[in-house]
Amino acid sequence: MTHNLPTHLTFEGVDLTIIDHKGRPWLATAELARALGYATADAVSKIYRRNADEFLPDMVQTVKLTVWKRNKGLHAEEAKAGADGDLQSETRIFSPRGCYLIAMLARTERAKAFRRWVLDVLDHLAEPKTQPQRPALEDKTAETDAAFERELGRAINQRAHSLSLRQFDDIRAELRRVVKKYGAGKTQEEILAMVRGIELTDSGFYIVRRGDFRHMTSRCAVAHMMSEDIMETIHKLEAETGAELYGRHDPSEARA
Repeated sequence: MTHNLPTHLTFEGVDLTIIDHKGRPWLATAELARALGYATADAVSKIYRRNADEFLPDMVQTVKLTVWKRNKGLHAEEAKAGADGDLQSETRIFSPRGCYLIAMLARTERAKAFRRWVLDVLDHLAEPKTQPQRPALEDKTAETDAAFERELGRAINQRAHSLSLRQFDDIRAELRRVVKKYGAGKTQEEILAMVRGIELTDSGFYIVRRGDFRHMTSRCAVAHMMSEDIMETIHKLEAETGAELYGRHDPSEARA
């Protein structure tokens, strides 16, 4: 199994240097900033610092890399001043998942297209590639099944990842709406506690997916129609038989 990561990739005309970190493709802060259309790496650094608690170790790392002094566009945290030639610097790098989260938090015109590129191109580089071999005839079916299972698992993981993160903007907008509607008169600490407590057992707020909500309301509509149909049948039977088949409320019984 080999990875064969390229050293460079191009996203919408921007040449990006790929960092091979433990066999996976990572992007440095400066490269990520250029891909998103920021003028300096500091914009990405600020996004990361504001949301550092959302990044897991497999999404962001700080490593020592050799950089060229000519790369003066790097932020101070990316390259330290020194003599001409190569420099050893502490560099923050982001995995495909980390790049995707930064792009979710970014507000540039290129962010949406970059998120698709991360899932379709960058994330695929991490998948190991099998060296071509001539399989034995009796193993052909088993190998085909195993290849399908790997491809199926990869497709399911990528689609689940894409769908879950695609809801990020909608959920964030809904949380802001909740704060605007219910945060009036509350202290800053109370507003933060309200947001952090959403969907906890003792919270007064829950986020319900539109599809789940429509499913519930449609079931209520069906139950209502069934109830009306049953009552209509009972009324017809009462008219035909003269008997009272539906238990109605009798005020005299309540007084007794």
